[in-house]
Amino acid sequence: MPLKTEEKKLFLTLIIVLIASVLAMQYMLVSAPTETYTEVYFETPTPETVSQGDEFTVVFTIASHEGFETAYVYNVSLDGAAVAEGEFSLIPRENKNIQETISASESGRKKTEVRVTAATNKNNGRMDSIRNYEIHFWIEVI
Repeated sequence: MPLKTEEKKLFLTLIIVLIASVLAMQYMLVSAPTETYTEVYFETPTPETVSQGDEFTVVFTIASHEGFETAYVYNVSLDGAAVAEGEFSLIPRENKNIQETISASESGRKKTEVRVTAATNKNNGRMDSIRNYEIHFWIEVI
């Protein structure tokens, strides 16, 4: 049974609307901005106790999920006092594993905070957009 003129027009209109919808969805998916971020995490279990004067190792990773090459500065502190620092750049989806050895004699308290701070210039050159990322753990010095 052949389609009537009105049915043909309706059918063509539906096809055009369907194609336009698919193209619009594809455009929105391709041009949608992606979220960029940085991860900072410990690679190995952190010590719970350490003897006064002994050294312990902190291993952490900084992973870039930014959309461009990004400069990082990191600082490892023991009860607020810097004990290690460094700087480097990462391209998108690149990771850097960092290992720092710390002496427990650098703290005078029994409960001690070990903090890792990583800073990056988020917008690739704009100094007003520095982002800080922090991780930490507590140890008992015995």
